[in-house]
Amino acid sequence: MSRKNSYGTARKSGIEFIDAPVSGGQDGALTVICSGLKEHFNKAEPIINCYAQKVTLIGGPGSGQLTKMVNQICITGLVQGLSEGVNFGIKAGLDMEKLIDTISEGAAGS
Repeated sequence: MSRKNSYGTARKSGIEFIDAPVSGGQDGALTVICSGLKEHFNKAEPIINCYAQKVTLIGGPGSGQLTKMVNQICITGLVQGLSEGVNFGIKAGLDMEKLIDTISEGAAGS
């Protein structure tokens, strides 16, 4: 069931609905990406703020999940690049422990 269908089903039942996928969390920096109606978000935001570092109303129903998908696509690209770089370093015979220690302090550390 799509998020827009979930929203429609909830609204037909008289239920207020906020789509709220999360990002982050390993270091406690949890971001909640909300979508739905502003008046519903305003009711949910104080509760979400109890556990999230950042809360954003990104747009209408379904846009939170789409934003999370963009985030995942970006992360996947970074992980793929990291694995390609590590593979190259191994094949080049580099000291991978020193290499990782060195590049983790620069832009590659992100």
